[in-house]
Amino acid sequence: MSSFKPGFCLTVLGVALGGGVAVAAENWKLSGGAMHITLDEKAFSKLALDMPVDARSGQANGEIELFVNGADSNFGVTTDSGRTLATKGHIRAAGEAYVHLGIEAPGEVTTLADFVIQINGQYGTITDQVGLGKHVFEFAPGTLAVKVTEATHALEITGELQLTRAIGRILERPELAGQPVGSFRAVGSLVPSSEEPGMGGIAGGTLNGPDVIVSTIGTTITDYTKVGTIMPYAFTTVSCNLGEADAIWIDCTSGPNCNQHPVISQNMYRLKGGRFEQIGMAWLKHGFCAADAPSCGSPYEANGSCDWLGTHATDTYSASLNAQQSNLGPRSEVNPWTGVFPYPYIRSWGVSGNAINKRLQIQQDDLNPALNSGALYFAESQYVVTDEQPINRYNNLAYRRITVGTLDGATQSYNLAFSGSTFAQQPAINAWQAADPAVTLVNADVANDGRFILGYKVTDNGNGTWSYEFAILNMNADAAGQSFVVPVGAGATITNIGFHDIDYHSTEPYSNIDWTGSAGAGVVKWETQKMSENTNANALRWGSLYNFRFDADAPPVAADVSLVLFKVNDTLSIPAVGVSAVCVAPSIQDEPDGATVSVGDEVSFTVLVDGTGPMTFQWYKDGEPIPGANSATYTIASASLDDAGDYDVLVTNLCGNTQSVSVSLVVQPACLKGDANCDGVVNNFDIDFFVAALLLDVDTYTTLGGSIDCWNNRNCWGDMNGVDGLNNFDIDPFVECIIAPPAPGNPCP
Repeated sequence: MSSFKPGFCLTVLGVALGGGVAVAAENWKLSGGAMHITLDEKAFSKLALDMPVDARSGQANGEIELFVNGADSNFGVTTDSGRTLATKGHIRAAGEAYVHLGIEAPGEVTTLADFVIQINGQYGTITDQVGLGKHVFEFAPGTLAVKVTEATHALEITGELQLTRAIGRILERPELAGQPVGSFRAVGSLVPSSEEPGMGGIAGGTLNGPDVIVSTIGTTITDYTKVGTIMPYAFTTVSCNLGEADAIWIDCTSGPNCNQHPVISQNMYRLKGGRFEQIGMAWLKHGFCAADAPSCGSPYEANGSCDWLGTHATDTYSASLNAQQSNLGPRSEVNPWTGVFPYPYIRSWGVSGNAINKRLQIQQDDLNPALNSGALYFAESQYVVTDEQPINRYNNLAYRRITVGTLDGATQSYNLAFSGSTFAQQPAINAWQAADPAVTLVNADVANDGRFILGYKVTDNGNGTWSYEFAILNMNADAAGQSFVVPVGAGATITNIGFHDIDYHSTEPYSNIDWTGSAGAGVVKWETQKMSENTNANALRWGSLYNFRFDADAPPVAADVSLVLFKVNDTLSIPAVGVSAVCVAPSIQDEPDGATVSVGDEVSFTVLVDGTGPMTFQWYKDGEPIPGANSATYTIASASLDDAGDYDVLVTNLCGNTQSVSVSLVVQPACLKGDANCDGVVNNFDIDFFVAALLLDVDTYTTLGGSIDCWNNRNCWGDMNGVDGLNNFDIDPFVECIIAPPAPGNPCP
C-alpha cells in the first residue's frame, strides 16, 4: 500500500555553544549545537511521497532545524595530536517532530517525537524514540563525515540521508529502503570528557538500532541416538533484543525479504589440561515468528508481529526446535558480518537424515569421563542478525557450563546437564581465561568485517622448555583465516608442533584436512590451502576455534603474531608472544694485543666476541674502569707516557660475562735520550754525533752519516738533563751515560 504520506513539523529550541580544545589522546563530548536536515523535494516527488509539512503553517518545508540537547546526548570523539580516532554516540534533539501518516482514512496521525541521531564511525541513523520507535533516516554509505577543528573548538558532522528499511516496511513499500532523500549537517562544541565516546547519556540501551543477544542457554539439553562414535545434541536458546529498535524476524519461504531473520549456532568446547578446544558444532537454526516475551529488561515493548522482535523482548527456541533437522541450514552460506544468506538456503533444504545429521555432533571420546578427568565443558550459542549496526555485532554470543553424566540407555549418548548461569554477551573462549588467569585474550578486527579472538598461554615446564598454546576463535569474520605465524628467535629449538580443529559435517563443502605446521626461517607456521588453490579449503571460518601449539627451549618474549586471511589479501598483526632467542654467554674469540708506541702515536685494543647480543663492553687500565670505553675497540688517539700500563675488557650480555687477558701498553718518549745517531742504541758511536750537534755543525753531522730527521730531533735525544734542550750542560750527563751505557733500546737515565 502506498498511500502513506509522511510530513514533518518541528518545534526548535536554541542551545548555546561552548567548548574546549581537544588535545592528544583525549576524549571529548558534544556539549551543544545545532542540526539541519535538508530534504529534497524532487526526490520525494520521484518516490511518490509528500514533502514534510510544518504543522504550524500547514506548508511543505524541506528545511528542518534542530538544536542539541547536550545533557541527554553522549556523542563524543577521541583525538590524538590533531587526528580524530573515534566518533561514537547519540545526539538527542531538543524539541519534537510530528509526522502525519494516513493509511486511507483521513486524519490518522502518528506523532513522532524525541529524535535521536546515532553515529558510530562511518554509520549513522536518525531515529524517532516516541512514535514509530524506528529509524526514519540513515546516512548513505560512505557519506558520513565528522570534522574536528581544534583551533576554533568546533565540531561539524555532514552526510547524505536515505530512507530506512523500517520506513519502507511501515509504508508497505520495501523499495523505499536506501532511496536518497536529502542531507544532514550539524555543528557544535566539544568539552573534555572522562568517558569514551558513546558512554553515558541516555540509560537503557545503545540507541543504535536492534541489539540481539543470547540471554539464556538452557535449561534443556537433549541427547539423540549415537551413530558410530558420534553423539548428537541440541539445547535451548533464548534471544533478547537490548536495542532501541525492533529486530527484523521475517518468517516466509518466498519473496525478497525471507532471509531477513537471525540464524542460531550451537557449539561445544572442552577445557582439559590447560587446552581450550572446540569439540562440537551444529548447523544453523533459522529463526521464525518472534514471540516477543518479557523478562529482558525494560522498557519492554512487544511488536505484535511475528516478523519483528520488540525492544527488550525475548524469543525462545527449545532444544527440540534447535534439533529440528529440516529447518537447520548450512553455515557455509551465511556471511556472519552482514547477516546475508540465501533463503531458502541452497544446501540440504528441508532434509532431515539420520539422528546425527546437521545436529550438534561430538565424538564420544571427547565426552567419556574416563578419558577426560578434570575436564570442563561449555555450550555456546551465537545469533547472526540481519539488521544490526556494526557496533552491535560483537555481543551476539553466550556460553554456559555443561556437566557430563552417565550414558543414556536409550540413545547411547552421554547425558549432559547445564551448571550455573549463562554468561551472556561473551564467547566461550572467555571461559578459558576465567578458569586460568595466565591466559591472555586479544581481539583482532578485520576492516569492514568481523572479529577474531586470540587466546594464548605459555607454560614453563621447569626443564628448560616452555609449552606455547594458542587458540583463535573466528567470531564473525567472513574473511576467514588461512595461515598462522609465530616468530622464533635465533637458536631456539621447536618441538611437538600440534594443531586441533573442529570437523565440518552433514554435507558442508569444506575440507577437514588439518593445517600443516612447520618451523624454520625464524617462525613457527601453520597453513591450509589458499583460496586460489581451493575455495573449500579448511580455512578458519566463522563460529569455529582452532588450536596451535608447540614446545621451545626458550622463554616467551613480547611479539606480534600474524594471521593471514583467506578471502582477502591481508594479514592481521596481533600483539601476543613469540619465542625469544636462545641466550649464549659471551666468549672471546680473539684477545686484544699489547703494543709499544711512542708518545703521540695512535694505539687501539680490539676484542672479537661470540654470543647472544646485545653485548656491553667495559675497558680497564691497571684494574680501573676507563670512562666511556664501552665498545669492542678502545682507541687512544695520541699516546702519552701516562697511558702506559695494563689493559683488559669485561664483556657482558643477559646470559653472563667474560674477561679478556690483560695486555701491556709501553709508551716510549719521542726519542731515545743519548742516542745521537738514532740507531736505537746508546753507545760510543754516538759521541761524534753528539759533539757535532752540540757545535751546531750539521755538515759534519751528516758527513758522519746522521740523518736530517735525527738532526732535527737533537733537542730531544741531546737534552740529557731535561733543561732547555741540547746545550753545554748536557755534556757531563752524556759522558756518564756513555761510560755506563744502558741496554740496547733503552735511553740514558
